[in-house]
Amino acid sequence: MRGAWLLLLAGCSAESSLAELPPSPIPPDETIEGSDLTLVAWPGQGSLPDGSTRALPAQRVGIDFTQLQVLDLLVPFELDGTVTGRRAQAVERVALPGVEGPAEATLHFEHPDAVERWRVGTDGTGAFAVDLVEGGHTVTVVPDDAALPFLRFERDLQDAGFGLDVRLEDGAPVWGRVLRGGAPRAGAAVRLVTEDGIRGPTTTTDADGWYTLQAAEGMQLRVETSGSDDGIEPVVSSGLVDLTRLGERVDLATPPVLTYTLSARIIGPNGVALRQVPYRLGSNRLDGYPGGTVEQTGYADNNGNIVTQVVSGTYTLEILVQTEGIAGRAIPVEIVGAPAPLGSIQLDGPVEVPGQVVDANGIGVAGVRVSCTEPGLARRGWAVDTDSTGAFVMAVPREDLRCVALPSGSRAADLAARRFEVYRSDLPVLGTADPVSVQLPAGRLVEGEVRFAGSPEAYALVEVRGPDGELLATDLTAEDGSFAMRVQP
Repeated sequence: MRGAWLLLLAGCSAESSLAELPPSPIPPDETIEGSDLTLVAWPGQGSLPDGSTRALPAQRVGIDFTQLQVLDLLVPFELDGTVTGRRAQAVERVALPGVEGPAEATLHFEHPDAVERWRVGTDGTGAFAVDLVEGGHTVTVVPDDAALPFLRFERDLQDAGFGLDVRLEDGAPVWGRVLRGGAPRAGAAVRLVTEDGIRGPTTTTDADGWYTLQAAEGMQLRVETSGSDDGIEPVVSSGLVDLTRLGERVDLATPPVLTYTLSARIIGPNGVALRQVPYRLGSNRLDGYPGGTVEQTGYADNNGNIVTQVVSGTYTLEILVQTEGIAGRAIPVEIVGAPAPLGSIQLDGPVEVPGQVVDANGIGVAGVRVSCTEPGLARRGWAVDTDSTGAFVMAVPREDLRCVALPSGSRAADLAARRFEVYRSDLPVLGTADPVSVQLPAGRLVEGEVRFAGSPEAYALVEVRGPDGELLATDLTAEDGSFAMRVQP
C-alpha cells in the first residue's frame, strides 16, 4: 500500500524548514507496547536543600499503563576526585612496578535513569570535578597514556562530602598482531572499544605488527584498528572479548588495500555545476572486510567534481546541499574491482507535499508538528506545524522519509501521535505531490506527576519516546506537577 503514501499523514502550515531534529529513526507503523516506551522529563532549575539552585538533569523511566507515572527527579551534586596511575618500568626487557603518580584521563559517568551522560577530563595533576546525580553509576576511565589500563566499574555516588579517587594499575593484557595481506603492519593504530562505543587509549603496532594494551578484568571489549587517516582504508574490529585476568590475544588481519576511483559531478536543476557541495560517503558492505566500515566526508571542487578512492563494496553517497530550492540526494554505489565513474548527478528541487491532519470526526487539528527524517548517514530532518484548519505544506527532497504527526497543547490530552512513511517512488520529480491525510488516533492515556525533593515540579517538559528514540507525545507539567498525554495503541 504505497498509493499516496499510506493514509497516515497529517496536515500543516504553509512553510517548512530544515530543522536540527534529534536523530530518531521511526520504524513502520506498528502496535506500540508499553514496555517499549520511555517517559522522559526535562525539568528546569531546582532548589536544593542547602538553598542553592541548580539545573536538574533529564530523567527517564519505563511506562506502565496500569498505574500513575511518578517521576522523582534525581538529585544533582558536584563530585570531585583524582586519577593516579602506576606505569611499569622496563629494565633489561623485564617489566618492574613503576612509581605511582597523577594520570591524565577522561572519565565517563552513566546513570541508568538519566538521559545525560557525563564526561570530564582531569587536569595536569590528575584532578577533576563534575556535576552528577546521586545513585549508582557506571564509570569508565580512559587514560591518555596507552601504558595505563582502560578501566570500567560500578559505583554508588552520593553527596557525602568525599570524592572519587581512581587508581589505574594491574590491568589484564590484550595483545596481538595486525597483518595486512599476510604481512606485519607497522604503525597501525589500535585501541580497545567498549560494547557501548567508548574508545580506550590508542597505541601503535611495532615493526613486526605487534601491539599491547591493558584493561580491567571482566570488561567486554572489541579490538579496533582504525585504518588510515584519509578514510580510505576501512576501520576493522574484532568480536566482543570477555577479558580474563590472564588477558587475551586478539589478532586482526585485513587483505591488501586495493582502491578504485569513485568520481561524480554534481549539477543543479538548471544544469550548472554546484561548487563546494558537501558530501558524505558511507559503506554498507566491504569486500574482504567483514564488519569493516568506511566513512568519508568532503566537498566537491569548484567545478562540482567529487573524486575519491574506495575499496570494493557497496556504499551510499549522500549529497548534502542545503541551498534554497535544491534538494540533496542519497545515491547507492557499488564498486566491484573497477573504477566507478558516476557521471553527472543532477539534483532536483524539493517536492511540495500538501496534507491535512484530522481527528476521528474528520475535523482538522491545528498546531500538529509534522516532522520527517531521512534514515541515511546525514539524518537530516524537516518539520512544519499545521495551520488552524489542520493543513500543511512541507517541502522535502525526493527520498524515503520516516515521519510522525505529533499533536500539542490541549489536543495532546485526547489525541495520540501517528507515524507514517514517505516513499521516494510516490513523489513526482518536480512540483507538488498528491495531498495526504492523517487521522490521529485516540490513543492510550499516560498520566502522572513529576516531583523533586518531595515537591511538585511545575513546567517541566515531559515526553514519551518510542523504542528507537522517536518522539510520540509531549506535555508541560502543571503547577501541581501533573501531566497527561496519549500514545497510539
